[in-house]
Amino acid sequence: RELIFTEAGILASPSVDDYDTINIIVQTPIYESGKLKPRFEKMNLCVSEVSDVTLSLLQSCLMYTMVARLAPSWNKVGDLLVQDSLRNVNFISHFSIEVQMTACAEEVCMAIEAKTVRLPQAKLEDFAVDPQASWLFYSNPYAVVSEHFIQDRWCYVLPSNKKGQVISVTRQLPENCPFQGYKDLRRHWKNTV
Repeated sequence: RELIFTEAGILASPSVDDYDTINIIVQTPIYESGKLKPRFEKMNLCVSEVSDVTLSLLQSCLMYTMVARLAPSWNKVGDLLVQDSLRNVNFISHFSIEVQMTACAEEVCMAIEAKTVRLPQAKLEDFAVDPQASWLFYSNPYAVVSEHFIQDRWCYVLPSNKKGQVISVTRQLPENCPFQGYKDLRRHWKNTV
């Protein structure tokens, strides 16, 4: 994402196949000028392969770049772009759009359909948490509800809208968490969109 915002004329997207790879599309004269080399070095990036742009790569990079530039006003939730979904989580109804993009050799076509989506904020009651564990959690700011007290653990995880399991509920980041704080966690989610 940093590269998209610091260098004009770049389309980029994380690779679907390789966690450590970023696909970048840039005009040949800009790449050959060497202007990007210092930026790549500063970001600890190295060029592994230069190749022609495929239509699927163009589509992927264009969509990722568009979503990155629209954030935080619009956020990707599943196949939708939802207006203010991550900042106004208390609101139930959100304006959203469904964007379908296709690319061919000579043009890129986008179909945009307006929608309203309802995203209620999750509550402990939604996961059938044991009443005693729920009471303890609400009365103690340091309490943790472990998976043993969560009967209905399945949920949909924003922003990907993939199905996941709740393994615990806490107000603090766990000590073994790979993130130093909520800022790191937010950055991770922004980069995975």
